Amino acid sequence: MVRIFEIDLDKERVFVHKEWLAVDELAARLKDKVERRDFSDLSLLSEALERLQAVLNDAKELKVRVTKEVAESYETIAKRSGQPVQSIMRAALNNYLTSKEANQYLIDPEAEAKLAALSSRIGDAQVEGKGLTSLADLESGSSAGGVPQEGKDKKKNDKKKSNKN
Repeated sequence: MVRIFEIDLDKERVFVHKEWLAVDELAARLKDKVERRDFSDLSLLSEALERLQAVLNDAKELKVRVTKEVAESYETIAKRSGQPVQSIMRAALNNYLTSKEANQYLIDPEAEAKLAALSSRIGDAQVEGKGLTSLADLESGSSAGGVPQEGKDKKKNDKKKSNKN
């Protein structure tokens, strides 16, 4: 199971055990638990630390120039919401990424057509009860167990014939 952690990029903290913890705090807690031979939640703390470090290492800084009015608007929103301006701007950028305007540039038309075709086949396969285990199965015409569906149907028919005899 993949856990999802809330991460504050501005304060470089992750939300775990109902509190915000920094890298050094997580490392200290892990060390303390091991020294006390208390192995409860080690995986949770370890995953949180690993995820926080990965996000911080992969984060990129964008610089943008805006008009005075736009900057003042963001500053007002930040002040009233109690959040940093950077957080408000990140939310605005994320909202833009979900817009139709952005998606027309993000989505590869050929990949979208292939995904639509595969989605249609997945729906058909689920209705027919083929037990697909992956998109690779779907693309190859296989179902659960890696046996092509045609082969399974042939085996069923052969079995029915032999049972009748």
